Amino acid sequence: MNKYHFTISIHFKRDYDVENLGEILRLSPSSITPYEKSVGNKKSAKFVYKTNVLDDIYTDEMFEKFVKQVAPRLTALPNILNQYDGTCVFRIVFDQLKEKPCLSLSNEVLGILYNLNASYDVDFMI
Repeated sequence: MNKYHFTISIHFKRDYDVENLGEILRLSPSSITPYEKSVGNKKSAKFVYKTNVLDDIYTDEMFEKFVKQVAPRLTALPNILNQYDGTCVFRIVFDQLKEKPCLSLSNEVLGILYNLNASYDVDFMI
């Protein structure tokens, strides 16, 4: 079985109080980086939500279930992203691959990501 987890990463190029974003989205962040504590020339505020590690071969089905569960909580996100020059990425991170993963997205999931102005990414940390 493959071991993987999902994340939602939200970055703001302008100063935004990411510490309050968890309350707005009703998600407990796995990590936050306030704008004033970011490092380098490209300062940003960052909010990351991460699931526990999953162990399943049906990655696409699990991702669809995850997106459908969190999407209703994110209805305020597109306005916040527009106002504070933000981006949102839904990500699958493979920690361990034992079988070829199934990575198809349904039209419904693509529509949800589009409505949230979010992108989709796959990372292999092997």
